Amino acid sequence: MIYRTYIGLDLQSSVMRAVPMRRRGRSLTLIDGRLIGLAPGVLSPSFRRENILDQDAFVSALREVLDPISGAEERLSLALPERAGRILLTQVETALVNKAEGVEILKWQLRDTLPADGALQLDYQILDRDESGRQHVLVSCITEEVLKQYEDCFNLAGYGAEKIDFRSLCQVNFYRNRLESDDDFVLILLEEQSLVMQVYQGRIPVYHRACEITGDVESVYSELSRVLAGERSRLGGLRRETIYLHSSADENEELISVLKSLFERDSIIVLDPELSRFGAEDLSLNKSQMHSLITAVGAAERLL
Repeated sequence: MIYRTYIGLDLQSSVMRAVPMRRRGRSLTLIDGRLIGLAPGVLSPSFRRENILDQDAFVSALREVLDPISGAEERLSLALPERAGRILLTQVETALVNKAEGVEILKWQLRDTLPADGALQLDYQILDRDESGRQHVLVSCITEEVLKQYEDCFNLAGYGAEKIDFRSLCQVNFYRNRLESDDDFVLILLEEQSLVMQVYQGRIPVYHRACEITGDVESVYSELSRVLAGERSRLGGLRRETIYLHSSADENEELISVLKSLFERDSIIVLDPELSRFGAEDLSLNKSQMHSLITAVGAAERLL
């Protein structure tokens, strides 16, 4: 029997990670996991400028990471770096009846936030609708120029992105079923130089912040301190929320201590990806490398 391969690709400025997954009955199997480093100057994620600075090196890296695992599959799900676009949370008084009309309404409503120069590719998800009819919406956008640059390079490598999303949304996709017991929680996602903080209240995301840091604990403390100083009162003090941490680091004791202090908590729940549930025991990767695959897995699951 021939099984379709669902490929998830995770891009960061310094590394590519890819996983092939297959469905067997009701279960998913993680077939492999690959990662390769990118030299400085190949990929520089940006909302307003070109991202791929060395097209030949980028296309070569795509082939190197994907060709050994793709088989005959050419379509994949792509997780883009946060800085390649924007993720925004907003509220809309006007009902978003259909996709095309909703996109235009959101572009107009966010006109002071989004750049006026250059065409934008915008998508959205309605998260909730309150009693007054106001809709809470998550908006993702990227400039068409930046998107086309990625698409052109994938075409040159012999692949096409069937789904495109940002890294943090793929990470949340991976963990969403494991967080169903909590209505109010904070999710901290830390991988190398990527830091994301998301706040959920009533299971609805009410705050999103993504940035690049130097990767040490001091930079995490500095960034989250600024966030909490500016947003704690608006978010109701963050007194009830459970604090979840995803980290690709091997050791997190110092980071956990810092988070306990920042959020005034006695405990921080460190998430375990448990990739063994996908049959991943035989992958020749260390603990840190395995943990770093969750974005690619979350992306691949979007194809199902």
